[in-house]
Amino acid sequence: MLRLLKSVGVNGMVINNVNACGENVKLLESGYLKNVTRNLSPAFERWGITPYFSACFAAPLFLDNVTADPQSHETQKWWKEKVNEIYQEMPSFGGFLVKADSEGNVGPYHYNRTEAEGANLLARAVRPHGGIVMWRAFIYGNGPKTGAEDIARQSYDIFHPLDGSFDKNVILQIKNGPLDFQIREPLNPLFGAMRKTNVMMEVQAAQEYTGQAIHAVNLVTMWKEYLDFDMENPTKGSTVSSLLTNSSMSGMAAVSNLGTALTRSRT
Repeated sequence: MLRLLKSVGVNGMVINNVNACGENVKLLESGYLKNVTRNLSPAFERWGITPYFSACFAAPLFLDNVTADPQSHETQKWWKEKVNEIYQEMPSFGGFLVKADSEGNVGPYHYNRTEAEGANLLARAVRPHGGIVMWRAFIYGNGPKTGAEDIARQSYDIFHPLDGSFDKNVILQIKNGPLDFQIREPLNPLFGAMRKTNVMMEVQAAQEYTGQAIHAVNLVTMWKEYLDFDMENPTKGSTVSSLLTNSSMSGMAAVSNLGTALTRSRT
């Protein structure tokens, strides 16, 4: 899989599911973490692909009964020590992807904190090691309430007022559309609105909503349409691709389902 990703120019991979709480939180347990990093590091280093973890924001609470409040010194100490542990085992580690305050995933809102406070907590833990935090802007279900029960505008209402509040090693990961990977939907307005924040675009390299693994779908054409779209903010010519490339840190991410089936040779 790493060889395949490298061949098409992918330079990083999140090794676990973005819904990192529940059973997936065990990735950050010391024993499990050591086993995973020691087994995976050689392969990632061989192909020059940076490994990332999807982190459960409430991991301190679930693993060690420590509060996950971003403003707690106890929480900050927990993440600093955990990050140091990760880098000791996997020096090529790139940082965290976080889905918080959405679809059952605990986030800073549970402690009456902003998404920026939550992202900056982890960003400051990985910053001494050169790491980054990719903070997903996909929020609905149990996140901050905006007064409108409109899923398509909730991310904008939450994140736009926080523009400029995120640390420099935080990248806000924004889905191409404001809803949830629909076959046709408009561009997410956050791309033109977050002028003081590093942003990246998340697309879907799967057929969850585009064919259900039955019909052939040309996803690359869809992605190009997104990148060529002009947000006209601040002026005409502000395409999504130009907004991404003009940011100090940016990129594209894709949710994929390459699968787990082993390839067997035929004789």
